[in-house]
Parts: sequence; structure tokens; C-alpha cells
Amino acid sequence: MNKNDADIVGWMTVKGNHIPIRKGQTREQAMLTFLSEAEGGEPFAKKPENKTLSKKEFAVWYQKIGEIKRGGYVDKMSNGDKLVAIDNKIAVTTGSYEKPKLKMVLEFKSEENMFSWIEAIRRK
Repeated sequence: MNKNDADIVGWMTVKGNHIPIRKGQTREQAMLTFLSEAEGGEPFAKKPENKTLSKKEFAVWYQKIGEIKRGGYVDKMSNGDKLVAIDNKIAVTTGSYEKPKLKMVLEFKSEENMFSWIEAIRRK
């Protein structure tokens, strides 16, 4: 048994990926940890921390932040981070709507995989 295995308190499975949930982690934190360690495995295209938004995607991000401010729906993680879907990417956003901050960009191989991930977060 690996010494890190003692920290595992549960597991979740998303699209065939078995993801450990460690002591003190929420399901969303476990998923983000998994994503940050993913290197080209299904359903993720590349390491999320290496991704950013293009100028056009930043414009869409700001537009969606404005829509949310006017009462539009947004998926949120349990820690309050907002998930803004742009094409096959999710912009994890922190801060207020007046001063949003882009925390991380997750890129998926397809919109279908992205929405499956969002559904897994909703089901928690």
C-alpha cells in the first residue's frame, strides 16, 4: 500500500476515469486535481493549466460574465468558483462579477465530454 493511499477516503468514476477523493477534498477539488495531472488521457485533450483563452474567447467570457450579472444561469462549484463554458473549454472564474478573475481554463476533446464533466459536478 502506497503512503498516499491512506489519504484516499472515496472514489468517483467519470467517463471511465477512476478518480480518488482524498481527505479534506470535495468532489470538485478531486476532479480539478485529476485534470491538472491529466496528460492527454480521455476525455481531456491536454494539461488544463497550460491552456488560456484566445482574444475571441476572452470577449465571449466577458460577454457571458455580463449575462450572468444580469441574472443568467451559471454552474458553480461548492467553493463558489463559477464555470463558464466557451466552445470546448471551461473558464473557471473567481471573484465578483465586477472584478472577475480567470483561475483556470480546462480544455476538453469535445463539447460532449465537457458537458459530461459539468453533469458530474452537478450530481455531486
